[in-house]
Amino acid sequence: MRRPNIQRPGGMPINMTPMIDVVFQLIVFFTATSTIARNEFNQSVELPVARKGQDRDEASQKAKVTANVVESGEVYIAARLTSPAQFEEILRAERAARPADEIEVQFRADRAAPYRAVEPLLLACARAGIWRVSFAVKPAPSP
Repeated sequence: MRRPNIQRPGGMPINMTPMIDVVFQLIVFFTATSTIARNEFNQSVELPVARKGQDRDEASQKAKVTANVVESGEVYIAARLTSPAQFEEILRAERAARPADEIEVQFRADRAAPYRAVEPLLLACARAGIWRVSFAVKPAPSP
């Protein structure tokens, strides 16, 4: 038996331009965010263990400056070696852009980093008028 030869009307062509635009924007977004995340946490820092403490309130956090203090005492902000004076300039620029209660400084200090590397950074926070300071730690293992 022979199949009937019925011609069906052709459908409307699909415009792929908007889909290509969306995919391109997604690629750009994920590339940019992965670069930012990599720059912020690229130093290998062995965080200290804390038995007590409280979690940061992520909802109230507006702007965060993360300072990585490595074992040798060097300070990195956004993967750049930074001096305490440069750190204070960064804080003053943040302070000029927004109120102090909307800025938080997070220190990711290596457990073997000397306190003499962290102290000038804390003083810079005080001089810049930033009082919201936190230290990143690992939770203590549960018994």
